[in-house]
Amino acid sequence: MDISDRFRKLPAEINDPNRQKYSTSGVALIESNEQRSVLLVCHDNKKEFDQPNVPSPRFGIVSLDNASLELCYQPLEWPKKNTKLPEDLEGLSGLPLSGQWSFLAQESSGQVFYVEINKSLETGNYIIGNAALCADNLRNISWNKIGTKPTMQFEGFSVQDISTESGSSQDLLAVWAHRGDVEVPQGLIFWGALDKASKNILCADWHEIVVDWPRPKVLKKPEPEIVYTRQISGLKVLPNGTLLIASAIDPGISGPFVGAIYEAGRFFKVADKNYRFVAYRGLELKKLYTTGNPINKEGHKIEGIEPLGDPPGKLVMVTDDENCGPSIAIVDYPPSAV
Repeated sequence: MDISDRFRKLPAEINDPNRQKYSTSGVALIESNEQRSVLLVCHDNKKEFDQPNVPSPRFGIVSLDNASLELCYQPLEWPKKNTKLPEDLEGLSGLPLSGQWSFLAQESSGQVFYVEINKSLETGNYIIGNAALCADNLRNISWNKIGTKPTMQFEGFSVQDISTESGSSQDLLAVWAHRGDVEVPQGLIFWGALDKASKNILCADWHEIVVDWPRPKVLKKPEPEIVYTRQISGLKVLPNGTLLIASAIDPGISGPFVGAIYEAGRFFKVADKNYRFVAYRGLELKKLYTTGNPINKEGHKIEGIEPLGDPPGKLVMVTDDENCGPSIAIVDYPPSAV
C-alpha cells in the first residue's frame, strides 16, 4: 500500500529557511483525547547547526487537531542547567511509567538521554523539565553481545510493557537497532530488559534483518556509487509485542527518498527480565506500507513510528527528509489493503 500522498509538511510557521534543522528522527505520544493528539518529536541536529548560545532544537511538540487535522509545531528549549546537549538523536520512546510524561531518546552513537515533559504553570506550554544522561551506552552493550566492535549507526529505539499482567513487572522491553551500512550491511536489532527504577538495560540477544525493498541503488556521479539500504531507519514495539520497522534509501540531502514499513516479528515475555523474539521471515516479513513506490511518486525517509489508540487503530509516521524538511502522516493500522 503506497502512502506517499498521505504525508504533509510540518506547519508553515517554521519560517527558518534551513528546514533540515526540523527534520524528525523519532516520535512518541505525550497525550491524546477526542479533540487532539500531542506528540514529542526529536531532531538529529548536531553542533554544525548551532549558533553561539542558541542551539538548534533537539526536541519539539507536534499538536494535531483530530477534527480539522490542523498541525502545530513548537520547538523545545534544552534546559540550561544540563551541560550535555544531545547530538544526532535517532530514536525516541515513551516510558510506560504512571503519573509522568517521561521519555528515552537515543543518539546515533548509542548514548541514551532521559527526558521529562511538563507543562509551564505560567504559559501552559509544554517544556522540558528534568533531563539526564543515562549511564548505559547501547553501542557498548551491543558490542559486548555480538563479541566484535564494528562501526554502528543506531537508528530506532522503543520501550514497551508487554507483560500480560499490567503493572506487575519491574522491567520493560527495550529494543534498538543498527541501521545497516557499508561495514555491516544487514540490519541488527538488539533487545533486553530495562529496569524501571535504574533505567539500566540488560541486553538479552540480537537478530539480523534484511528487507526485500527498497533495494540498494547505484548513483552515477563522476564515479558510480552504491547507496546501501538502511534496513532499519526506525522501529516501534506495539503493546502486543509486534515489532514494526521502517526501511529506507537515502542517496543524499536532496533525495529522492524511498521507504517502507514492515511487521518484522513479535516479542514475548518469558519471565522477569527474559524476552524472546520470533522473527518473521520471507513472505512472513510483512511489508505494510511503501513511500516512493512506484518511483515516480515523491517518497520519504520514515524514521519515527508511533501507534495511536489501544489497540492501535492508526500509526503516526514522521520523516527526516533532509533539505526537504519534516513531514508527517497518519494512516490506518492495519492497512485496509496491502
